Amino acid sequence: MKKLSFLLTLSLLFLFSCSVDEIGTNEQLNTDNSELEVLNKDNTKGIIHHVSAGGNDICAGLGDPNGCDKNYSLVANMRADGTVKGQLIDMWPGDYGGLHVDIECLIVEGNMAKLAGTIKRGRSEDIDLTGWYLVAFLKDNGTSNNETPDQIAFSFISPGTNYCEILEYISFDNPYIEYVDLINGQVKVK
Repeated sequence: MKKLSFLLTLSLLFLFSCSVDEIGTNEQLNTDNSELEVLNKDNTKGIIHHVSAGGNDICAGLGDPNGCDKNYSLVANMRADGTVKGQLIDMWPGDYGGLHVDIECLIVEGNMAKLAGTIKRGRSEDIDLTGWYLVAFLKDNGTSNNETPDQIAFSFISPGTNYCEILEYISFDNPYIEYVDLINGQVKVK
């Protein structure tokens, strides 16, 4: 619910005009990732960065009961020529809605990734988010249970700010980016 409150507050700040549009289950969101390509042996045209994340979102990291939110899933690849393809799906509990985002840009620094794209389909309660832009931040802190949990940050959305145009200027340690432990999930940044 904290995530939803933050999202709604941010959305209202950027709200210009909205219409009601329904968004349904993951099946209705067309979660097919068949566009994503695999690494070539010579790596000249292959994937140079791969980012993925999955889990039931950040409930446990916020101290809420496990399962208080629906799912968060992300796959994004950057090819050697700089092109980026990917999908992010973030569904919220009850009838609050969710997002299906086409990832269009990606920056990787060490174990951290920031990425942005256009919301292909989305709504937050009765606010249509289709066509808005999203930026997301992730940290891969390893795979061992003895290490710090991986982290995702609350995404920022806007109807008018194409984050790909400014992604390089958004710092990973910006004080407005709130990273939360992904206790029941995994982030991979390569």
